[in-house]
Amino acid sequence: MKNTGAEKFSNFNKFDMFIYGTTTSGATITKYLTANYTIVNELINPNIFDPGEIASANATVLLDNGTYVLQVCTPNAICNVLDFVVG
Repeated sequence: MKNTGAEKFSNFNKFDMFIYGTTTSGATITKYLTANYTIVNELINPNIFDPGEIASANATVLLDNGTYVLQVCTPNAICNVLDFVVG
């Protein structure tokens, strides 16, 4: 993810990551994920997610075949989503 705003984030533990969607059998899935965040290319302040920097998030979750949305939200309620399909 890229910080395209003006806010600096010093604590990735306050980011929220969710997966929600529907399996091919029709079950609704919602999962809160615990992720490990890493700043990919530190440009300014060490260990702070500054504007213009890119961070990666690693989380593991087992999902049945289906259609899902990954949502990541910052502490100031800016969210981004990624739609994806399993199977």
